[in-house]
Formats: sequence, structure tokens, C-alpha cells
Amino acid sequence: QREATSLARDIAILDAQISKAKLQIRARTLAIDSLGRAIGVKEEFIGVLSATIGRQKESLAESLRTMHEIDDISFIEQLLIYPNLSSMLGESEHIGMVQKALQQSLDALRGTRDEEENAKLSLEEEQGEEFELRSLLEIERDQLHKKEKERQNLLAVTKGKESEYQKVLTAKEKN
Repeated sequence: QREATSLARDIAILDAQISKAKLQIRARTLAIDSLGRAIGVKEEFIGVLSATIGRQKESLAESLRTMHEIDDISFIEQLLIYPNLSSMLGESEHIGMVQKALQQSLDALRGTRDEEENAKLSLEEEQGEEFELRSLLEIERDQLHKKEKERQNLLAVTKGKESEYQKVLTAKEKN
């Protein structure tokens, strides 16, 4: 009876370990799913940033073309093109605004590229974390299978011992 009690206790301990392992696996799976969703959001964000960078480059290219066209006109040509000095000064203000827009576009492009780079680094870290979690999950699943197998073996041994114990009890009762 002491052996049966001990075996029952061992089975109860294994059952508790198996339950705990199943809960850990479930928690890890939920964490992986959550991280997977976060990675998806981050990938979409990077896509938006890439599109923004493309638009900013186009804007920057247009500003550069405009500046290049303006720079190609010599001072003498400007005097001939514009009917008066105030028109020429107005164009000079326009040139200043184009240069300012060019600088703003360049600054915005740098900022967006930095943001994209940071997002990509963060994404790589999250993907690494997801990989580690998946590896841990596989280890936990392997351990769970071992515990379940150990429990099955222990149950097989327990049933065998209990039947022997019952035979001994039956033999004692006959005597």
C-alpha cells in the first residue's frame, strides 16, 4: 500500500508538472502570436515609411530640377527676361522659397530615413525575439512529451504493481 501511495503521489506530481508545462506552452504561444502581430504592424509601418521616402525623393528631385533651371539663367538673361527690377526681385524671392523648400525636403527625407532605419532595427530585434520564443516553445513541447511519456510508463508500472498487490491480498485472505 505504501508503494501504491508513493506511485500515486509520483503520478500526481507528474500531472502537476504536465499541467504547468501546458500552461507555459500556452503562454509562450500567446506571446509569439502577439509578437507576430506587432511584427506585422511594424512591417506595414516600414512600408508606409518607404512610400513616404519615395514621395520625398520625388519632391526633392523636382525642387532640384527647378533650382537647376533657375541657376542656368545668367544675371544678364534675367535682366532681359524681366521687364523691371521688382519682377526680378520677386523671382529672387521665389528662388529663396525654392531653396528653403529644398532644404525642408532634404531634412524631412533624412528624418524619414532615420525613422525607417530605426523601425527596421526594431523589427529585426522583434524577429530575433520571436525566433528565440519559438525555439523555447519547441524545447518546452519536447519536455512536455517526455513528462507525458514518463507518466504513461509510471501508470503502466503502477497498474502492474497494484494487480500484484491484489493477488497477494487475495492469497492472504484464502489462508
